[in-house]
Amino acid sequence: MTLRTYTRRIGVPLTMGAASITVLALTAASASGSGLFNGCSFGSTPERAIAKAIDDAENSASGEGLFDCVVVGEPLVWWDGLRFRAAVDMACT
Repeated sequence: MTLRTYTRRIGVPLTMGAASITVLALTAASASGSGLFNGCSFGSTPERAIAKAIDDAENSASGEGLFDCVVVGEPLVWWDGLRFRAAVDMACT
């Protein structure tokens, strides 16, 4: 058995093991991260539009496994001539 054969025999499992650990580390880092989500909606009152926009952002965050959310900044509310519209930004972890 030559040194070249021995290197191939050891090198492949070591490379596969290192790749597996790298993928596991990157997955764990992204799973523990946080995100900024924007929710938009409409309603007959400003309060209802804001509540529905918050629900929209929380639903988006829960799809990525982030369930603890707080509002960032002030909600934007405007009247479009027919109903109130709202937009909120939420940081979720």
